[in-house]
Amino acid sequence: MANLKSDERTLEQYICDLVKSKQLTGNKFLEICAVPKLKKNCFNLMQNAGVDMFFVDKNNQTALFKAAESGNLVLLRALLEQNLDPEHTDNFGENALM
Repeated sequence: MANLKSDERTLEQYICDLVKSKQLTGNKFLEICAVPKLKKNCFNLMQNAGVDMFFVDKNNQTALFKAAESGNLVLLRALLEQNLDPEHTDNFGENALM
């Protein structure tokens, strides 16, 4: 994903390609959530594809952490609407809002 531009159309196509190839994994979901300008429609594409919104990485971080790190308020709101726990702590004892 290093070459992926954050413009909406490119990101949308990337997500569609992952969905079609059945390669939209939890780790890919977290990578995409770290894109600062991720729009709600891209999030909806992943949600409709059945991605696990509650996936945690090796550091016990959720998509909420990635969205917070990137400063994406639209994505933060969308994830909170999916009932991701803002109090969930990672392996370092921090939550997404710290």
